[in-house]
Amino acid sequence: MSCLNPIEGPCQLPTCPVPLLGRDILQKLRATIRLSPSPSASECLLLPLLPSPPTPIPTNLPTVNPQVWDTSKPTGTSHHSPVHIRLKNNSTYSSRAQFPISFTHRRGLKLIIDHLKQQGLLIPINSPCNTPILPVRKPSGVYRLVQDLQLINEAVVPLHPVVPNPYTLLSHIPPGTPHFTVLDLKDAFFTIPLHPDSYFLFAFTWEDPDTHVSGQLTWTVLPQGCCDSPHIFGQALAADLQECLLEASTLLQYVDDLLLCSPSLLTSQEDTSTLLNFLGARGYRVNPSKAQLCTPSVTYLGITLTPTSKSLTGDRIHLLQELPSECRWDTLLPRTRGVF
Repeated sequence: MSCLNPIEGPCQLPTCPVPLLGRDILQKLRATIRLSPSPSASECLLLPLLPSPPTPIPTNLPTVNPQVWDTSKPTGTSHHSPVHIRLKNNSTYSSRAQFPISFTHRRGLKLIIDHLKQQGLLIPINSPCNTPILPVRKPSGVYRLVQDLQLINEAVVPLHPVVPNPYTLLSHIPPGTPHFTVLDLKDAFFTIPLHPDSYFLFAFTWEDPDTHVSGQLTWTVLPQGCCDSPHIFGQALAADLQECLLEASTLLQYVDDLLLCSPSLLTSQEDTSTLLNFLGARGYRVNPSKAQLCTPSVTYLGITLTPTSKSLTGDRIHLLQELPSECRWDTLLPRTRGVF
C-alpha cells in the first residue's frame, strides 16, 4: 500500500475502529494497491512424502530370479483363498458421494486406474456402496490412488488384529547381529483375492477425463485402507514364510516389511538370495528402491539397527524435538521404551 508519503509495505492496525480497506478511507488517503503480475505460488504439504533415492537392482547376490524385482505390474498369488468381508447389518449399505476432482488430478489418476483395470484388479460394478477416492501427488509428480474406506470399516465385522508390537518384535534380533537385510513387499495386499460376494463393498465412482463417462469401479483384491487388510495379509504371508528354509538367519516380519538377521556376510548373502527367490516364486514382488541388502546398518520400522545399537532415525528425533513444550515426556517415553 502507498499514499502521499511514499511508505510501502504491509501495515496492521488492530485498534483501528474502521476497516482500512474501505473505499472511503482509501480515497482519502489516496492509496493505491499494486498486485504482482505473476505472484509466487505457495505450497503447503501437511503430510510431506520424502522421495526415496533411486537404488539399482542388486547384482552381487547368488542367483536371484529377476522376476522378484519386477514391480511394473501387480501379481496375484493363486494359492491364497478369497477373503470374504462380512457386514454388521446386511440391510444397511454405506455410501458417500465422490467429491469433485480437478481435471489435472483425474489425468494423473487415469494411468494408475487404467493399469489396474488391465490387470483385473479393478472391474466395473453397480453397487449400493460408494466411498470417495483421493488423488495424492508425490514429490516425483507421480500420483497415488487413495480410497477413504472409513465408512466401510465402520460397517464391517472387524477381525481381531494379530499384528506384532514393533518394539517387541525388535527384541527378537539376536544380540550382536553383524549383517541385516530389509525387504519391502510391493503392493502386498493385492496378492490376496477378494471373494466376489464382497466386491460391492469397495466400490468408488470414477469419471474418465478423456471420455467424461462416470461409473463405478471396485477391487477384486484386498484394498489398501481396509481395516482388516494388514491382519489378513500378515497372516497369509506368515504362513508362506514357514516354508522358507534359511541356513542360519533369523527372519522377522511386520505385515509386509521383512528383516533378515544373519551371523555373517556369506550367510546373509545366501539367505537373502533364498528368501528373494522364495518370495518371487510365491508371487510376491520386492520394491528394489527400498531394499537394504546384506549390510551392517539398516533402517527398519523407523529404527536404525546396527550390531551394537537400536536408535530412532534422525527424522523421528527431529519430530520429537519439534513437539510443543506442553507435551509431557512422561507420556512419550513409554512409547519408545525398549528402543534405546
